Amino acid sequence: MQWYEVELLKENSTADALNDMLGNGSYTLTGRTIARVSPWTVNDIQALGREVTETEIRLIMPVHAMDDLRKATHIRFVKHRDYTGTMKLIPPYRDNGPRWITATAKAVRT
Repeated sequence: MQWYEVELLKENSTADALNDMLGNGSYTLTGRTIARVSPWTVNDIQALGREVTETEIRLIMPVHAMDDLRKATHIRFVKHRDYTGTMKLIPPYRDNGPRWITATAKAVRT
């Protein structure tokens, strides 16, 4: 697995999105960190009772990013060949000991 730089983002209110000419949502940067990506397997997704067609990934991040992660609603990879655009973070986030936290993100289709 490889480390990637990610931006943790908070979605702005709907009123702010109306200011955009295309009506797109806008985001505020809450923090930057690094993350490793581990794709869900079909068995993992089915065990949680979700559809297999959903694009979800697991993220492993350093524990110092937890405060920024709790403020964020979305995540964006700075440079990644497979994951482009913004992904919605799905709580809860797990604190896995003194060094790592894990989170789940789902692709946002626009």
